[in-house]
Amino acid sequence: MKRTDRTLFSLFLFVVLAAAISFSAQAQSLISADQLKVLLESDVPQQLLDIRGYQAYRAGTIKGAVNAGSDPKGYLPDRSNGSVVLIVPEGFDESFLQAWRMRLEVAHDRLYLLEGGVGAWQSAGYEIEVISDAYKESGTVPFVVPRGLCEMGTPAQRFE
Repeated sequence: MKRTDRTLFSLFLFVVLAAAISFSAQAQSLISADQLKVLLESDVPQQLLDIRGYQAYRAGTIKGAVNAGSDPKGYLPDRSNGSVVLIVPEGFDESFLQAWRMRLEVAHDRLYLLEGGVGAWQSAGYEIEVISDAYKESGTVPFVVPRGLCEMGTPAQRFE
C-alpha cells in the first residue's frame, strides 16, 4: 500500500470512528427520573416514547408518553428536530436500542434513555398513568360512521 493510500485509509477510519463515537455518545445520554420530571414541567417540548410494547404501556407509563410499540419499523418519527426520551424495557439488549437509534437519528437532535425506566420513575415517587383503552360498544360515545365502512351502518366495536 502506498503512503498516500495509507494516509487516506487512516483518515477514513478516523472519520468513521469519530462518527460512531459521537453517535453512540448522543444516543446513550441517560436522564434520571428527577431530571425528566423537571424537563416535563418546563416549557421545552419533549417527546416521550414508550418502546416497551403494548402490554407494558397499558400496565402503566409516564403521563404524556406515546406508545411507539417495540418494533422501530412500525414507528414513523415526526421530524421535529427536538429531543426524545425513550422509556425502554428492563433487560433490553444493545441491538434493540441500536434499531431505535437508526430509526430516530435523522429526526431528532438528542436521544435520551430514561435511566431505570418506569421502575425508577415510580421509585422517585412520581405517578404512572394506567391506560384504559378497552373496546366499548357502539353507541356509548356519539360519533359518525362514514357510509360503507361497516356492515349495516353500525360498527362492531369502538376503540377508545
